[in-house]
Amino acid sequence: DHIIRYFTMKLYGDGDVVPQGKPLKGSHHTLDYYKKAISSFIPNKQQPWDNAIKKGNPTRAKVVNKFIHRIRELEGDEGSSKKRKSGETPI
Repeated sequence: DHIIRYFTMKLYGDGDVVPQGKPLKGSHHTLDYYKKAISSFIPNKQQPWDNAIKKGNPTRAKVVNKFIHRIRELEGDEGSSKKRKSGETPI
């Protein structure tokens, strides 16, 4: 929950906003970077997050990954440049 609020604050300027539309300050790439940076300070990085006992690596929580995926969808990201280029026809 804290990580989602932090991500929302960084992208939209307010942690209490429900994400709608493209982020104002960043992208899903920004969130991936923040997630990796936060995870580097977790003592046991490989332990998955257990929401019942609040133990493990919170950046590996399903809600965090779903949030990043939702932002990716709001941005309309089509994937890597290879995927985008494969649909183009040569002139």
